[in-house]
Amino acid sequence: MKEKVKSFGCLVFLCAILVQISSCSIESRRIRNGKTIIYYAAANNNLSYNISEDISEMAEGYVPEKNDLNVFLVYSDIEGSVPSLKRVYRDRHGEVVYETIEEYEAQNSASPEVMRSVLVRALQLFRSEKYGLILSSHATGWLPQGYYNRTSSGAGGMYSFMTEDPYAGIVKSFGNDRTDSRECNIDELKTVLPVHFDFIMFDCCLMGGIEVAYELRNKADYIIASPAEILSEGFPYDRILGELFASSPSYIKVCDAFFDYYSISDSYPCATISLFRTDGMDNLSGVVHDIVKTQRELISRVNLSDMQPYFRLNKRWFYDLGHYVKSFSTDKQFEVFISALDEVVVYHRETDDFLGVSLDPEKVYGVSTYIQSAGTEELDNYYRTLEWNVMTGIVE
Repeated sequence: MKEKVKSFGCLVFLCAILVQISSCSIESRRIRNGKTIIYYAAANNNLSYNISEDISEMAEGYVPEKNDLNVFLVYSDIEGSVPSLKRVYRDRHGEVVYETIEEYEAQNSASPEVMRSVLVRALQLFRSEKYGLILSSHATGWLPQGYYNRTSSGAGGMYSFMTEDPYAGIVKSFGNDRTDSRECNIDELKTVLPVHFDFIMFDCCLMGGIEVAYELRNKADYIIASPAEILSEGFPYDRILGELFASSPSYIKVCDAFFDYYSISDSYPCATISLFRTDGMDNLSGVVHDIVKTQRELISRVNLSDMQPYFRLNKRWFYDLGHYVKSFSTDKQFEVFISALDEVVVYHRETDDFLGVSLDPEKVYGVSTYIQSAGTEELDNYYRTLEWNVMTGIVE
């Protein structure tokens, strides 16, 4: 088991050079009745081995045949290799082929410019009725680029006395590319996604936050993500690709496959995973806005030490949203909130412990959030620009 951890702060996406390839011109002129899924990996970093293993693992499960209506595309920027866009399919002998569609000069695949360029090109060449997107790299949720690694979060907290992460070798953070320091914030990410996706799956850390899901609510029907970190081994692709390509996929089965894979691990039996349905997002933000409007004074008194965390190393920017709202709402308000939240967080599973962080079933509702007093003025100012806060006003 190649376990490490993935974290996604800013999404790092793609600035590739558009190149005309005549051999693909037939594909670009017709819309397929099936589904095109793009796996996008920014792995010019310490995840290069793990993501290479993920790409190899895909061949062990469902892969569309070349003449199938479904198309599977893999963009990978792996340390020591040329960034490339490949089509993955089974030939008539059942062998898996990784066919190179385009190769690129060295580029920062964590930048929004590169990401948009690659996605636009891929979807020009392989147009379908339905689309899915898998993003794999390091990540740090909704945080502005670079903030997670350059900032220490104040006093106290688990491992705050340590200078290095004891689990640094087994977790992921999305958006880190060694080409340069450019990352992609979530407000930028929404602008680079060229189509509406059936699903977006984050194979990177800390992307299961309400801020991320709300920012992307108009970009996908469903979002699969973890409110905590993800071990660097990532999703078990040999077990989930068939379900993702199904005409009527069960994303709950995908979540279960992920959770079951890790929960029985001999090394690190820990996992958190959530499934968000985006069409309930606006109702949820309205409910939270109404509660905030009447409970401002109670919000300012919330004790952070009582709140359910999803973070380690005193990076205090990811608490459970449900537990937080419960702490300052009336019983009636919380009942209305839970009804709205259940329409958004349609499924979640978590082990009782994640690398030393206790996840209390009575306090975990499957989606993270920022709490103002946990941050800095810089962070608060950035948070005020996010759509979730614009609609709810939870950070003044």
